[in-house]
Amino acid sequence: MKYCAASPAAFKCRATLLARFGLAWLFFVSESPPAHGANTFTNTGALGTGRGAQTTTLLHNGKVLVAGGINGGVAITSAELYEPTTGVWNATGGLATARYYHTATMLPNGKVLVAGGINGGVAVASAELYDPATGVWIATGSLA
Repeated sequence: MKYCAASPAAFKCRATLLARFGLAWLFFVSESPPAHGANTFTNTGALGTGRGAQTTTLLHNGKVLVAGGINGGVAITSAELYEPTTGVWNATGGLATARYYHTATMLPNGKVLVAGGINGGVAVASAELYDPATGVWIATGSLA
């Protein structure tokens, strides 16, 4: 588990996001109770872009990255960051390729690898790296 930004020295936690149609709730699971309550859902307010079938990744800095997904039957490229200390969602760099039902993996270096997924009913064979320090996605090549 990674330390949460809200109180790094006090507890370890992980977060799961439930997002649907632009509304979001974070569920925190922790080894000791944080200020917002352990094992509880916290309403985080609305995402800038409603989405389903997105990925959610807890970053090393405690922020939560939401990437891609589907909105109105169309794959989207947008990504957003949740800042737990302020409770606000902010846009960050968008994916190069729109996708949903993809994977997102936190790498040891703090970057996030997004791979595969679907766009328009067709499998996506590309992968991208997100750098939280710059907010930029970089294509990494084909999965084929």
